[in-house]
Amino acid sequence: MHHKWGMGMRTLKTAFAIWLAFLTCDLLDYPNGALAAITTIVAVQPSLKGSLTTIKNQLIATSFGCTLAVIVAYYFQGSYTAIAISAVLAIAICVRFNLKDSIILLLVTIILIGQTPVDNFNLAVGQRVSMILIGLLIGVSLNLIFRPRHKTRLMEHIDELRTEFEQLYRDCASDLQREEHIDKAVMQERVIALRDKIQETRNIYKLSVDSQLDYDEKNTKDELYLARRTINALASNLERLVEIHRSIVLAPETENSDNIRQHVYQYLMEILYNHQRIYEYILFGKSVSEEEMMRTIDCREIQLENEMMQMLKNMDNLLPLHYWNITVEAERIMYKTWNLTRIQHEILGEDTGLHGHDEIEEMYRLQ
Repeated sequence: MHHKWGMGMRTLKTAFAIWLAFLTCDLLDYPNGALAAITTIVAVQPSLKGSLTTIKNQLIATSFGCTLAVIVAYYFQGSYTAIAISAVLAIAICVRFNLKDSIILLLVTIILIGQTPVDNFNLAVGQRVSMILIGLLIGVSLNLIFRPRHKTRLMEHIDELRTEFEQLYRDCASDLQREEHIDKAVMQERVIALRDKIQETRNIYKLSVDSQLDYDEKNTKDELYLARRTINALASNLERLVEIHRSIVLAPETENSDNIRQHVYQYLMEILYNHQRIYEYILFGKSVSEEEMMRTIDCREIQLENEMMQMLKNMDNLLPLHYWNITVEAERIMYKTWNLTRIQHEILGEDTGLHGHDEIEEMYRLQ
């Protein structure tokens, strides 16, 4: 859940955790709950795995920080120089042992405990260590109770991603029917934007995986597996679309090419239509007839193959091969996308009597 002001679940959870940390410290009659609140902010991570990793690292760092701070407070009476030297040593050790996410809390621990007055020293140190543990416990507990839900956001991103891909695909295919092609710089800019969005979607996928536990339902893990394959398919198909557009720009435009250009365009739009239907099936569960799709595609392929062979016979150069390359790359997009339905069928335990996804991938690799 994300609002237009960036008020997501993590923001609200962090605010509640801060309030709960201060309340807990008040109930325990601790003089100041700031350390608990700061620790809580660090412990509330965007993923459950991140939160559990954080508490482990924070416990290690806190143990070391408390030891340093006690030495500074007891033997150097909170000397600023001793605190500064301890801070440098603490940072170096955190970097050396890959505890970089614990540096801030470690420094806060050294500063606050390091300046503990010698009077009632044991009580004061005990309270401050307790506040750190309270903060960690509250942060992790809230992440366990209100677990980060990234799956819905992930599916929304995949839908946006495939919509933008399909729009770029449509614009590239339309270049077969117009004299002015998409500007090279504009095309490059749109491709880069899509690649960035693919990476962003992969980051959300990682957060979704890191928010799962071993006892989570199998269908959730299956959905995430399918999501990963879907993202990878879009990434692969984007590179194929770049090749398709390159061939469209280079393909010859002659008196005899109007017919083949029209048929290639129709073939590309047929694949786009099927691409949309497959993703609606994957994302929204809409029914799709695979046999009908493949029958239509096969007929188009046979027609195009015959036309291109005839075109090659009538020309004394190999420029018509660009049309061939367009259809080959488009066919790869089709099979890469169609493979997702195979995975979905396997997850649902359905047997369509068609190729298994391993066979489809083998077919795709041989194209």
